[in-house]
Amino acid sequence: MKTRLSTIPQYGVSRLDGIASKAKGISRSVVATLLLAAVTPAFGGQEVEPQPGAAAHDPLQPLKDAGFTPSLNYWGEEFANFAGGTGRGAEYEGLLKLGLNIDLEKVVKWHGSSLYFAVEYPHGLGLTNKYVHDYNVLSNIDAYDSWRLFEAWVQQDFCNHHVSLRVGQLTTDNNFFISDNAALYVNSVFGELGTVSHNIFDPAYPVASPGVWLKVSPTASWYFQAMMVSDDPGAQDGDNKHGLRYNFGGGARPLSFFEFGYIRAGTEDAPILEGKYKIGAYYDAGLFRDNQGGSPHHGTSAWWGVVDQQLYRESYQPKEPFCGLSAFGRISTAQKDRNPVTFYFDAGLNYTGPIAHRQKDILGVAFIYERLSSLLQQPDGSPVPSHHEHVLEATYLCTLNDHFAVQPDIQYIINPGAMHTIPNALAGGLRFIISF
Repeated sequence: MKTRLSTIPQYGVSRLDGIASKAKGISRSVVATLLLAAVTPAFGGQEVEPQPGAAAHDPLQPLKDAGFTPSLNYWGEEFANFAGGTGRGAEYEGLLKLGLNIDLEKVVKWHGSSLYFAVEYPHGLGLTNKYVHDYNVLSNIDAYDSWRLFEAWVQQDFCNHHVSLRVGQLTTDNNFFISDNAALYVNSVFGELGTVSHNIFDPAYPVASPGVWLKVSPTASWYFQAMMVSDDPGAQDGDNKHGLRYNFGGGARPLSFFEFGYIRAGTEDAPILEGKYKIGAYYDAGLFRDNQGGSPHHGTSAWWGVVDQQLYRESYQPKEPFCGLSAFGRISTAQKDRNPVTFYFDAGLNYTGPIAHRQKDILGVAFIYERLSSLLQQPDGSPVPSHHEHVLEATYLCTLNDHFAVQPDIQYIINPGAMHTIPNALAGGLRFIISF
């Protein structure tokens, strides 16, 4: 029987409950080397302007021309809990991600097909389980320490790329219910909705599930996508520590996601205030415990809506990159008789280019409201004393060059654990991002 909340421990439930992460340690010399390579173009002296018509040198270009496009990303952060929560302290954690996209049309003349693999290594201790004990997870890179295969799939495009079919190890939080503007923020709940992460065992960072994904884009503005995966991806700290578990049978049931979207976009020569609008739902065919101890329920579902909208643009000159104010909002609901989280809402404002000559920097402030079911009971059968947790986050992404960025971030978490047993927490820190 599936349930995101088989019991309600003292400090609530999160995706990482019961995980005692250990910093197994990516070599400090490796991180230092990545940092040096990333920041050198920004701080290594005067940049040399390329000659007119000359292309920037890319040592990997011959490999890319042959159909192999590798990627390397590293996120590192030092965060501290300054007040409230269950204790004060600071911790470092990081995430290394290695990817490889293979263009099978170039490699084996298989028209319209591609292959993708991603391997990840999360490491270090997070604040959620040690100092804050919030219901959600304070950092979106927080995960059990282990090397793991994340995504692995093959994709075939049809009808001049208007139809795409993907099969393999898939994740939901790279495709569905995502806001481009919300992706700026550090708290994990700005990625995966609370009505998803707490109510079902969906494949989301850092685990994936075998499945199939279909996307149909009849025009550049409209699309429909659907995905069916196993609803039993395994536990990141238990039976799926390395991403090599492929569960097609046993207690696994089909988990389906659907989403319609509309994209309002301009062109380089005619920029406009752009927007993206989405509505979607999921259905999990498993069995779910009744929140009041009644008969189990067959299946559960939730729906969501997502809006990303530019509100103000500093310039409408052709080929000018966007600088200005954008907003986002997401809302989702689920049944209260079988789900821990029944209502979720977030919203935020982002300003791109807040400082002159810093067109890639982004300043943002956002808020989430998450409400738990009023029918939830504690292990002794008494009602849960509170049914909500909120997060206010402010952040600034400072892009120093194409390979390196830093991001100071501060979060105020109201009612951590959603049970009125923990003081409101104030946490913050600094993240750096390396991309190649």
